[in-house]
Order: sequence, then structure tokens, then C-alpha cells
Amino acid sequence: LDLATSGDFLMATDTLERYHLLHSVRGDLLESLGRHAEAAVEFEQAGVLAQNNAERALSLERARTNSELGREAG
Repeated sequence: LDLATSGDFLMATDTLERYHLLHSVRGDLLESLGRHAEAAVEFEQAGVLAQNNAERALSLERARTNSELGREAG
């Protein structure tokens, strides 16, 4: 295990966690698997991190939709 490479990977992972599109992609995947409650969490995070109003609105709408679907299924 190369600690320098591991550290770089961990820093890159931390950076990706602050990138709204990562959460959008996770939300898409979870939604397609029918895991709506989890998808809602990811879309909510994408909305929080989004840099413009259009992306924020879309992410938050998808979070609401998946949250409702999750409650219906749960």
C-alpha cells in the first residue's frame, strides 16, 4: 500500500463528495434500482451542493419525488 497514493485517493474522494454531480449520479442509480428513499437523500445533497438555481431546483424536485415514492413503498 502506497501511503502517498492512498492519501491522494482519500483527498480526491473528499473532493468528489463535495461535487453535486456525484450525488446526482448516485441518485439516478438508486432511483433506477427502486431504492427511492436513498435516492432522495442523494438528490437532496446534490441540491445543497448545486452551484446554480436550475440544477438546484431539479435536484430538489427529484428528491421530493423519490421521497414520496419511498414513503409509498415503505
